[in-house]
Amino acid sequence: MEMTKYKLGDIATIYDGPHATPKRTDNGPVYLGIDAITEDCKINPNEFTFLSEEDYKIWTKRVVPQFKDIVFSYEATLGRYAIIPENFYGCLGRRLGIIRVKSDAVDYKWLYYFFQSPQWKCYIKNHIIKGSTVNRISVDEMPGYEIPACGIADQKKIASVLSALDDKIALNKKMNQKLEAMAKRLYDYWFVQYDFPDKNGHPYKTTGGPMTYNQNLKREIPAGWEQSSILLKNIFNSDFTANGSFNDLAENVKYNEGSPYALLIRIIDFNDDFAKSEKFIWVNKHSYDYLKTSSLHGGEIIICNVGNAGAVYRCPFLNCPMTLGPNGVVVNDLFYNNYLYMYFKSELGQQQLRSISSGSIQLKFNKTSFRNIPLLFPDKKTISLFNEKYNSIYAQINNLWTENRKLTALRDKLLPLLMNGQVEVG
Repeated sequence: MEMTKYKLGDIATIYDGPHATPKRTDNGPVYLGIDAITEDCKINPNEFTFLSEEDYKIWTKRVVPQFKDIVFSYEATLGRYAIIPENFYGCLGRRLGIIRVKSDAVDYKWLYYFFQSPQWKCYIKNHIIKGSTVNRISVDEMPGYEIPACGIADQKKIASVLSALDDKIALNKKMNQKLEAMAKRLYDYWFVQYDFPDKNGHPYKTTGGPMTYNQNLKREIPAGWEQSSILLKNIFNSDFTANGSFNDLAENVKYNEGSPYALLIRIIDFNDDFAKSEKFIWVNKHSYDYLKTSSLHGGEIIICNVGNAGAVYRCPFLNCPMTLGPNGVVVNDLFYNNYLYMYFKSELGQQQLRSISSGSIQLKFNKTSFRNIPLLFPDKKTISLFNEKYNSIYAQINNLWTENRKLTALRDKLLPLLMNGQVEVG
């Protein structure tokens, strides 16, 4: 493909956002902060905050975000880009700017994907201004940055291919959210409302199933259920509590990719989104053998015990060795895993994790306190029935998650090839 170099200022108008933060409100126009722009360059509405209509008028004096605008971060957290969606009503937050395409020679979606390419990332890296507290790029200098672009027809084809992959990834995420909501409803119905199927298949509590009062929980629970820490002690992997030593060791024995003496390991660390919380490194096989006691397996429950204490995850099913990064404990039992995962995510489970957590700067709990938590355990027949229902849902969740990993890898592989003309779209 033939490339033409443009100055960014010739094809787009660049706007700087406000340099202050308004008073937040419970609702109103959106205050779009950096936290609402994900590492994979999408806008996450779950991170929206809001401001008043009066402040909105003040905070949009420089620019009113519009559909097709490309919002970007220029200070502290660099390299975040996203497209302003339709019907967006809000303002930019601090350290964010907008690139608004004004030339017919450039497609806004293609430009958005170009900003995610290794070529552009390298260009930006060479223009970073290092500060005493944070790094930044100069918004004033951005109009002079060069953009090598192919013809508009090829741009639209490239954007169409990459958008189709992104749309499928987004659809899979929505489907998983619905499946997760379905799993939560199932858990709540059975283990919060106690309307699991009785021996006749009828809702237990609603149809008068016998209940007993539990003094610790200050509530009635089904007869035959118990609150005990014994089972948790037995299935809690007490030898597997990460303390950061693996990360230190891994950094010292890092190998180049593809080395015949190296083994790819994924370190699972904690983040709000499991897909963003993995680090990929190559280590020598001797180091991995030494760390096999810390190996993770698909389906295991991982609970953060420092910082974001109480965050609960399930280890993904991956075809490579995995180990846990700092600040986590692991619980694994094939029979109880489904129940325990939902239990620790429930209001009761989170309340118990908070009760053993302490710290003025960041919350944390130790493994001794954790293994002594008295959990509410249903009878085994009910757990067996729950597993049958839940496993079907979880299999779908994991399949969609796995598909998204493959689609993301394909998109990330195609993006630089399409942008530099190594692969053409027919």
